[in-house]
Amino acid sequence: PLDSNIHLKRKMHAMMLQQQQSRNNSINIHELIENLNELCYKGFDELNALIQEQRWVFI
Repeated sequence: PLDSNIHLKRKMHAMMLQQQQSRNNSINIHELIENLNELCYKGFDELNALIQEQRWVFI
């Protein structure tokens, strides 16, 4: 019974580690998306400023 108990504890520990890793991954993906959004908005703002400076006309 003792051996199976140790085995179970190891299994639980491995599962906890996996959960932590996957949680970190999802957080990283979330941060990446936020950074991409920020870059897109900045790029859009710069493009907007350029358009206003150049006074381009879109027909």
